[in-house]
Amino acid sequence: MSKFYLKNYGSFTKGEYRILQSLENGEEKRFSELVESTGLSKPVVSKSASELIEENLIKKYPSKKDQRVRIYSMTEKGIKEYQKARKRVIKDLKEVKRRVEKNIQKA
Repeated sequence: MSKFYLKNYGSFTKGEYRILQSLENGEEKRFSELVESTGLSKPVVSKSASELIEENLIKKYPSKKDQRVRIYSMTEKGIKEYQKARKRVIKDLKEVKRRVEKNIQKA
């Protein structure tokens, strides 16, 4: 049986893409909210968020309510790069769908 799936998420890892996806529409989230919304483990979110911060795609800053809490949000650069990657992912998913439908018709 053939397997159909996304091999990549544009230029991002799965973790990075999920974080960006979670922060789209100008959302701001705490670390624990990123873990919950992405469904990824804490170490994966931590590593992926660090990479995105290093690339200036997301930013991390103290909460106004509690300085101990860190908030994450997308930068302008992050929004642009995520939108490009999202278009690529949608295109790839359409191709996966086409291949699955073709495979079903053969069966």
